[in-house]
Amino acid sequence: MKHIIPTILASLFLLPAISLAKPLRWRIVQATTLSNLTSHSNSTTQITQNSNSELDRLDEARKQASTKVNRIAKDITVRITSGTNGGSGVLIAKKANTYLVLTNAHVTRRTSQFEIQAPDGQKYTAKPIDGGFDRKYDLALLEFTSSKKYQLANLANPGILKPNDRNIYSAGYPFDSKALRISPGAITQLSDIPFDNGTQIGYEIAKGEKGVRQGMSGGPIFDGTGTLLGINTIGAAPILSNYTYNDGSKPLAKLAAKYREANWGVPIYNFLTTVKPDILYGYDNLPKVTQQATPTGFIAERNQQARKMTVRIENNESGSGVIVAREGNNYYVLTAKHVVENKGTAQIVTYEQDRHPVTSTVVAKGTDLAVLKFTSTNDYPTGKLNRSSPNDNDIVFVGGFPARAKINSPLWQWQLNPGFVYSREQGKFETQTQATFADRYDLLYSSISYGGMSGGPVLDRAGNIIGIHGRGEGEDFNSAGISIQTFTGLLTQLGVAPKLLTVIDTPPAPLTAAQNSNIRQAMENITPPQGSDERGERSLAYGRQLYRMRKYRKAVEAFRTAAARGQVVSGNYGLALALGLTGDLRSATDAISQAIAAVSKEPASVIKGSYYLWRHQSVLWRLSGNYPQALAAIDKAIALEPSDLTLRNERARILIVSDNKSAAIEEYNLIINGQPEAYTYYNRGVVKYQLGQRIAALQDFDRAITLDPQSASAYYNRGIVKYQLGQKIAALQDYDRAISINPQHAKAYGNRGIVKSELGQKIAALQDFDRAISINPQLAQAYGNRGLVKSELGQKIAALQDLDRAIALNPQLADAYNNRGAVKYQLEQKIAALQDFDRATTLNSQYAEAYYNRGLIKAELGQEESAIGDIRRAAELFRQQGRMDLYQKAMSLIR
Repeated sequence: MKHIIPTILASLFLLPAISLAKPLRWRIVQATTLSNLTSHSNSTTQITQNSNSELDRLDEARKQASTKVNRIAKDITVRITSGTNGGSGVLIAKKANTYLVLTNAHVTRRTSQFEIQAPDGQKYTAKPIDGGFDRKYDLALLEFTSSKKYQLANLANPGILKPNDRNIYSAGYPFDSKALRISPGAITQLSDIPFDNGTQIGYEIAKGEKGVRQGMSGGPIFDGTGTLLGINTIGAAPILSNYTYNDGSKPLAKLAAKYREANWGVPIYNFLTTVKPDILYGYDNLPKVTQQATPTGFIAERNQQARKMTVRIENNESGSGVIVAREGNNYYVLTAKHVVENKGTAQIVTYEQDRHPVTSTVVAKGTDLAVLKFTSTNDYPTGKLNRSSPNDNDIVFVGGFPARAKINSPLWQWQLNPGFVYSREQGKFETQTQATFADRYDLLYSSISYGGMSGGPVLDRAGNIIGIHGRGEGEDFNSAGISIQTFTGLLTQLGVAPKLLTVIDTPPAPLTAAQNSNIRQAMENITPPQGSDERGERSLAYGRQLYRMRKYRKAVEAFRTAAARGQVVSGNYGLALALGLTGDLRSATDAISQAIAAVSKEPASVIKGSYYLWRHQSVLWRLSGNYPQALAAIDKAIALEPSDLTLRNERARILIVSDNKSAAIEEYNLIINGQPEAYTYYNRGVVKYQLGQRIAALQDFDRAITLDPQSASAYYNRGIVKYQLGQKIAALQDYDRAISINPQHAKAYGNRGIVKSELGQKIAALQDFDRAISINPQLAQAYGNRGLVKSELGQKIAALQDLDRAIALNPQLADAYNNRGAVKYQLEQKIAALQDFDRATTLNSQYAEAYYNRGLIKAELGQEESAIGDIRRAAELFRQQGRMDLYQKAMSLIR
């Protein structure tokens, strides 16, 4: 019995090259039928010494604007009466003979009977309709029917609103007057987040003009062109108002005092983003914008935290940034380089709307990062930086200020959008394209983002900064950023002293069930296309949103609709993405072929820019096992864009799976010559290991770790190589490091348990196997190895249970059969043990221990001739494997 040889289950599999870890999230070509939104901006000229003629010209322009607005106000404003209550409203939309009137919710409370006095004096009975508004928005809708033709408000995207903009007008019917009152005024306050009644536009009435009075609630607010900005809600110095933001936070006392001095209105944007989709799409004249939900619960907490440390950067284009350090009265703002480089003089706008000139700007070389400084005596919170790498599918948040033209709003609208993140190592590979490689993007996440949010923070679930957002929704439907590890590696270059930063390396605590539910509800608030979608553009946008939220099967239907309605390239490309992730490779291949066929009819410049279509076709052929066609497709992509070395990585992947690893190494050599990045050394190290070149593999993993000290996979794989080279203590250290970077790395716990067991640390080994199994209950090797250690500790029945579980999870695991046979033998179950050794040798004809063990049992059962044959076979295999001590041991039994 003492001669039975158990086998530690082979080291948990070497992690493959990052690029092989999972299907890619591929890129999408933009629909050629969609026109890009253009930014609207008002250029402001500072007047220092104007001539009288210039002042006269400006005064005349104001008079003309006022005349135009007065005419528009009279045409679209209605009076609303209901018993003892009343107010004003705006004609905003129509379908057939039914008109839609927008007003305040407080105008329509306590009754359901309303009378509308139209601009021509005609009176109509109106009824309220459910707009689906959040209770925190003081909005309501009324309908009335008329065969007359009334003018509707112009809701087109207005110009940019700024404090001290004097070109604003307010209208409505005061309760004590029969006449419409139209008052010019000036913007005094603009909140980047709504109050708990939905208001955001603060304004004062010009001197000598009558102010906003009772009865004017619900009346229109215009800019100088007559475009509707919003509706009146609350007058200056109200009796009751605590000015609480809709995430539950409150403004600073000094800001609240300013707020009380202003009249306030709800932006039309807040109506458009909260009204029911069937109303938004069911009436004419309503611009279609992305729906959004009011932050509540856990998201509201994160919203408050993020908003206070995030700043708006105003220059020629504007963007976002986050305060990361303070030194006396000097604050350091981390942002994306492209937000500030060559964009003119910048100002920092903090959360309480104070403006600060930038005192210095330092941009990084070869990385899309920059640090700005400003000075203030105010006390602003600084963000905590977390360098621990996120795991796949962790929840993250992206905060910032979208460019106003991108979201159809006249003022800044702070957003904090949740999404899923990929592990940093996977993101590093996925984001590497010709366009992004030089900027060192290495974070990939599904959070919806817009232009203007660049430079804003990417936060983990605890609110720690893990990266800086840089690129909005790309061709792969994901957003991209630069990890905080990259920033902390550039502190000297960027002029930030490490002691000024708060840096941690600890993953955040898991979310509670309630927190998870709160986030999921917000993320799944996706509105299906409503109304006409003749060109398929809305279906395409809907598909992208579903894809981001991992709703792949629903995304398939949306993309299929988009393709059928004219979005042939984009629709079929999105269809290929979604189908690939549902496992339907055949249909995905058909879809990408249709996209390629369509784009191949375009001019050469369009075809060249669409090279990634062939790249994705290559991926699908490779996943389908059709390697020659996969090579042909990637070679076509390389021919179209030979300077994009990342295409070579896909070519190397094909060569690896088609068992041409030497050629794959040549591809990696070529990439490294042009772009010596950590992930490329890592991938080459994996292939060298697979070719048995352990020392060379070790050198590549060393280089990868030097370039990226936070690569858990590189430490893990280096630990495997060191273990196999007999360097057990060094291997243990590498597994320790991998686990410290990624505490959810189940295989690292499993492998560390193996080393600890062999070093005699049996209890510690059991604890590591327990941890591996708790993280991944499907990890067969962990059960098998835990069973082996339990057997060595005398826990035979428990050992048998673990080995049974290992075999149930992986019936092809020869080591588990060998070890279970050993335990059964020790429990005097010789026939059952013999069957397990039979199975082990069937699965692995080179399994020396299994032959040896089977030979011992056969000898005890009197099958001497067969026993000698098994032991002789074991001896020969031990000799071939260079295990001479076991060779001598086997030979001593048959001499």
